Amino acid sequence: MVWIDKISDLEYYSPNPQFGCYSEPVYIPQDILLQAQYTPSLAGTASYNINILSPDGSLLETLTTGNPYFDIFHATFTISGVTYNYTNIRCNNYSPAMLSNVCFCIEFKLFDDAGKVYFDKFTQKYNINNTSVGVTDVSISGSTDTITLCGGSVLPNPCNIPNVKLVAIFDCIDTFTGDYYGDAGAILSGAYGSTPFPFVKLSNIEGRLRPVPKQTKTTISINNRVQRTETTDKYVLTAEVVFPVWKMIEIENMMLASNIFVDGKEYRTDGGTFFKQLGRPYNCLYSYQISIDFIGNYQWQNFGCSPVCETQSWYYLIR
Repeated sequence: MVWIDKISDLEYYSPNPQFGCYSEPVYIPQDILLQAQYTPSLAGTASYNINILSPDGSLLETLTTGNPYFDIFHATFTISGVTYNYTNIRCNNYSPAMLSNVCFCIEFKLFDDAGKVYFDKFTQKYNINNTSVGVTDVSISGSTDTITLCGGSVLPNPCNIPNVKLVAIFDCIDTFTGDYYGDAGAILSGAYGSTPFPFVKLSNIEGRLRPVPKQTKTTISINNRVQRTETTDKYVLTAEVVFPVWKMIEIENMMLASNIFVDGKEYRTDGGTFFKQLGRPYNCLYSYQISIDFIGNYQWQNFGCSPVCETQSWYYLIR
């Protein structure tokens, strides 16, 4: 997910009628993971509001400091004598407005006790329609309602929509975006459970990672013996959805990370172009289709002069 500066930049106001309005799939609350960066350092007591908004930016719910739905902490880190300020934001439970509206945006506003605002930005639209919470009892306006999402299945993907989780982790700092992935240098304040949590970049993609023909190599000696074989697993990530420009740029930046995971398994990429334009532009905005080639494990085997399993002899008939 990315931050935007104003409501008019929401995807809602620039949909492509060919493909509809994109929304970020969420399968568990912790998929909502954000980082806010700001200057200067916080002065006084830090407070925040998390506004849950409808796709058009209308206010649905305000969650204040210490609410039970988000883990948040404010911290600093120092690199080469320069101190940076950031706040990590992670959802740990869906709020009533999230559950009742399914599709929503988030505004995060950070301010001190004097009312000075340090950060105030918006996300694009989240979609928890395919979440794995199943049947949930939630209290709304003092009454308890039962909300059924996806039939209550306990499977990782209860709605049977193909999806993969793409995670990018940089070593310490992403110099392209400024996101910080390391441990907190100094925690200023916040509620974060038992331990502060690191930031990672993640995207749920409605698609699949499938194997494609792998690359192999065989080394043969001058006497026609196999000396070494090598193989590299290869995969391609494709999606069932079309991405807007902002999501394309976010995933392209993720591909610059030193560690890339798909469904918890690490892969590599040789780089290249990961998207192609699809369809016609609408209001001068384009949509894109994803195709990322990934490299899996590199494996090899060396063969000696004789097999290692058991001693064998070769006999030649001399006439």
